[in-house]
Amino acid sequence: MAELDEANEHNICLFAEPAYRQQLRNTKAAAVVTTLPLASSAVCTMDVLLVEQPRLAFAMIEQLFYPQPPLTAWISPRATISDQAAIGAGCRIEPGAVIEAQVRLGEGCHVGPNAVLGAGVTLGSGCSVGANATMSHTLAGDRVHVFANAAIGRPGFGFLKTARGLLRMPQLGRVVIGDDVEIGAGCTVDRGTLGDTRIGTGCKIDNGVQIAHNVTIGIGCILAGHVGIAGSATIEDFVVIGGGVVISDHVTVGAHVQIAVGSCVIRDVAARTAVGGYPAVAVRQWHRQTVAVTRLARRKGQSNAKDNPGNFVVKDKPVDVRK
Repeated sequence: MAELDEANEHNICLFAEPAYRQQLRNTKAAAVVTTLPLASSAVCTMDVLLVEQPRLAFAMIEQLFYPQPPLTAWISPRATISDQAAIGAGCRIEPGAVIEAQVRLGEGCHVGPNAVLGAGVTLGSGCSVGANATMSHTLAGDRVHVFANAAIGRPGFGFLKTARGLLRMPQLGRVVIGDDVEIGAGCTVDRGTLGDTRIGTGCKIDNGVQIAHNVTIGIGCILAGHVGIAGSATIEDFVVIGGGVVISDHVTVGAHVQIAVGSCVIRDVAARTAVGGYPAVAVRQWHRQTVAVTRLARRKGQSNAKDNPGNFVVKDKPVDVRK
């Protein structure tokens, strides 16, 4: 498997975007996965595999070429495991891992080097916890994958003002994770204050995401990198959130919503809509606002040029660049 511009006669490539037509003409690949319309619009000198969904087909071929190696059961003598922990059959626990009392691991789990599973952690079967990740007060289903350096079940960010300063609000809830969830490297998921923080079945969470206390995320949601969700927000089913999005506390985002990259959501979003901007509004309105601001800036620039030919403004003072 290779990129079009890097392939040789032993490689299979993906052609799913017309913008890469020139790379397709120049590629040395043995075969390409694409659609009939795309293949018809380009000159193909190699074998062509015609499918309706080329990206999906390419991913399936990749899995055939590079299957995940089977997990070998093993417990490192350098792991620290409490006598009160329950370890399922076929688990692999790497050096430096710490598994504290009352932890429950299902069959075939993998705990990476220096990972820490603290009080109240229960994992279903086929789960993995990456190197240096930490988990506590978490109930997870089957096939949950937590990648390196994530922190799951840490105390939420809650404080009360007192005459002597800020008093931390005790965080007594859990993190509850459904089946087939992936949580990327460097993510933080806070435990609930009294109730639980919940992540629904099938959610895929990219690296560096922050999920605060008592957030509820429905099933099948996708969160791109550096998303931040404040406390008690509700994300319903099948929501797609672009990178760098910020969602305010106690906001409800309806099912099947799409949120554009870098947006700030400060009010509820109705189901099956697309929003974007800062603050987020309907995508069409956001585009109109962007066009209006661009036109206004252009007119302002033209006006300044007429009033001050050859000059530009720094801190409201004209400066003659010709000098």
